[in-house]
Amino acid sequence: MGEGKSAIADLDKAIEIEPTNADGYFIRAVVKSSLGDQKGALVDCSSAIKLTPRHAEAFFLRGVIKYSLLDKNEACYDFSKAGEYGYVDAYNVISQTCGK
Repeated sequence: MGEGKSAIADLDKAIEIEPTNADGYFIRAVVKSSLGDQKGALVDCSSAIKLTPRHAEAFFLRGVIKYSLLDKNEACYDFSKAGEYGYVDAYNVISQTCGK
C-alpha cells in the first residue's frame, strides 16, 4: 500500500512535468485501480484516451473498471474499442461478458 502511494506521488510529478504523455495517466490509472480508487482510475483512463484516442490498454482498463462498477454497456463499448485498436485479448473478454 505504501509503495502504491509512493508510485502515485512519482506519477503525479511525471504528469506535472509532461502533461501530454498519455502513458503517465494510464500507469497512474493502473496503480489507482490496484489501490481501490476506481473513480480516480476512470478519470486517468479517460485522460489517457483523450490524449491518445487509440490507447487500447486504457480502453481495456476503463472497460474492466466500468464492468466492476456494473456499467456493462459502457464496459462492452470500451472492450470493443480496445480490441479494435489492437488489444486482441479484449475479444475474449467480450465473448465471456458481453451479449449475455
